[in-house]
Amino acid sequence: MQIQDGYEWQSKYPERRYPHPCFTQCLFGALTLAVLYHLGHIPSARAALEDELIRVRMESSAIGTGLPVRNAAVKNAEHAVLVQVLESIVGEGAMPKVASLLEQPSRYVYSTRVLRHEQSAGTTTVEIETFVRRKALETQAAELLARRLPWPPKALVLVAERIGKDGAFSVAEDGVGQTALSEALHKNHIAIADRSALRERYSDADLIGRVQGDLEVARQFAQENLVDVVLLGEAIAETELSPSGANVYRNKATVTVRLIRARDGKLLEAIAQESVVHSANPAEGGAQAIQDACTKLRHAITVRTVLAAVGAGPRDDVILTIKDLGSRARLDEVMRVLSESAGVEAVEELYCAEAEACLRVKYNGPMAPFVDNLTLRDYPGFSLEAQRVVARDMTVCVVEL
Repeated sequence: MQIQDGYEWQSKYPERRYPHPCFTQCLFGALTLAVLYHLGHIPSARAALEDELIRVRMESSAIGTGLPVRNAAVKNAEHAVLVQVLESIVGEGAMPKVASLLEQPSRYVYSTRVLRHEQSAGTTTVEIETFVRRKALETQAAELLARRLPWPPKALVLVAERIGKDGAFSVAEDGVGQTALSEALHKNHIAIADRSALRERYSDADLIGRVQGDLEVARQFAQENLVDVVLLGEAIAETELSPSGANVYRNKATVTVRLIRARDGKLLEAIAQESVVHSANPAEGGAQAIQDACTKLRHAITVRTVLAAVGAGPRDDVILTIKDLGSRARLDEVMRVLSESAGVEAVEELYCAEAEACLRVKYNGPMAPFVDNLTLRDYPGFSLEAQRVVARDMTVCVVEL
């Protein structure tokens, strides 16, 4: 690190020296040609910089005067910046589990510029502007959290894919995109939700509509499922003869994925990836192009899925699944009981079918009285038996009387 008057630059390459402040200012100016916004993303103009950077301003002080104290104030400010960024990634509740990342600030601080430097009453105050490697910080946080979660994160993957301009969209279980994304998550110790329950409630056309629907449709669909994150993907492969005139096809695949946290319906990220494959067989080439594009997305979807499992903070709702429902009248009765129960603020129906129904209950009290209230009573012609209660997720089944 080298400090100049009015400017401080910490290089990505510590062994290099930039002795003249004009050089550092020009290099910083090149970075700021990108679109900058406070705590936002900026794509790097340098090919060697693969991390996404975010810009944060921070003020800090240190007791004393002189250059060593000024440097200490800058380090204090950089530490505060990393705390702020890391907390925005994992949430306040998970900070103790990732606090060790703050011990190596040079891995995540790309550069720092001193905007203001003041000395008053024996105290040095600085204001800095720091660029942070958010992607690197996210990756390390996710890897650390994945080893410390009490159970693996769970994801529902739903991909609608089409190969060829004249093909129809499909949501087949063995689809190329469906398989590639599911396997990528599974290899990183993320549980993949069984889609058989979806098949009982939705036709293929309905599922395709959920994938291609607007954000409100996607949010509603995500909140119906007892998972950490829902991945809605669309994979399209288009083929054309190579311009060379040979009997070779150029297959271009575009895979877009929306990651939505099921707990609150928040859109975590919408990402897209392209891939081009040349082949003699257009169907095989299109499938390979989709697979290659999905492989490139593996890192991003894995990190986001892990962070989704820890990033929403404490829940103030209960997801109640009712098995073997049988009739709509039974669900209405259960909803009536819940709405009249102490501590329950609202009851929302997520879906209702003869085999199963699901409710979201706004309730932030303890689970024991909630379970007893539902199961230690008789309803008209039936009762409810608790099958599974894990944290705020509860599954009961209907028992005929």
